[in-house]
Amino acid sequence: MSLVDTYKFPYIEITGDHYEMGFSHGKQISEQIREYIKWIRFKSKETIKQSQKRSMSFYNLINNYSNSYINEIHGIAEGANIIFEDAMLCQVRFGKLDNTNDEGCTAFSFKEKSTLNSNLYIGQNQDMDPEFLNFGFVLKLIPSIDIPQIIMFTFPGQIGYAGMNEHGISNFANALYNFQTQKGVPHYILKRKLLEQKSLETCKKILNTINVSEAANVLISDKKNIIDFEFHNKSRYEFTSHDQNSVIHTNHYLTDELIKFENNTLIDSPIRLQRMHNLIKNIYGNINLDNIKNILADHYNFPSSICRHGANNMDTVSGYIADPSNKTFHIRKGFGCEMNWQSYNFD
Repeated sequence: MSLVDTYKFPYIEITGDHYEMGFSHGKQISEQIREYIKWIRFKSKETIKQSQKRSMSFYNLINNYSNSYINEIHGIAEGANIIFEDAMLCQVRFGKLDNTNDEGCTAFSFKEKSTLNSNLYIGQNQDMDPEFLNFGFVLKLIPSIDIPQIIMFTFPGQIGYAGMNEHGISNFANALYNFQTQKGVPHYILKRKLLEQKSLETCKKILNTINVSEAANVLISDKKNIIDFEFHNKSRYEFTSHDQNSVIHTNHYLTDELIKFENNTLIDSPIRLQRMHNLIKNIYGNINLDNIKNILADHYNFPSSICRHGANNMDTVSGYIADPSNKTFHIRKGFGCEMNWQSYNFD
């Protein structure tokens, strides 16, 4: 199976328990998993032994958090015919290499009075190293165990990223900066855990107790409500927007407790945030799927725009809009201005 398509990301389905889903994941895209691992090593400038040692430094943290995920990673390794340490590297990516992140992103959620039909919409533009575009794919989980069906965008061998489950729980995130790496689970494990929940209340309990390895903002919703948490080192604080019907977040701290750590690593982050606020003012009360797509294609302050074109060595490689009420997840390949949107539904 090739992961190269001009207009859309590839799509695969996996079924079974954790191990069986992992095995199917690994077998279906084994070649792409091996290429992804090679690329991670190339970008990190590590030897095979160095990268495997780094990936396994997270083993106990992940295993203690959820042995089921370790079983799934074993399944990926055996399905792809690679060693377990390399399958672990897919979950870690560049974690623990330094105290910086490698992503931008503009995330949003709108509900009730802000939208045309009172529907809730949540999603983001994903700004990353342009080469990530060659690896992304859409993964649908159809478990035989007591966790929900999930549709997510992710990368080869990686068990968690951006997505929505059949109950409407939708999860997106922004990179934050100026932090110290620490003992904690990788964010991709947290993302998967959140997508396995059936209520926003259980998501909030997880966010209040988990320790993660890096700083990030996490934006989550169900069909009606939105929560947003900023993480920095061992601290986490809930961000409350001044507007009860929308939350917008980019790549700088907004909570009163964490704003002191902001060092303006991405100087365009406040500009993108304000641009989003300005754009929704003009359509407030009429926000819908189509005008959200247009906002995600915006080029104000180009190339450091909401639709990012090369600034800080990042492109907008993908975009997501979850529509939990209609059980539909919209995913776009590439720049927002190219409008390559595809829609995925739960049966």
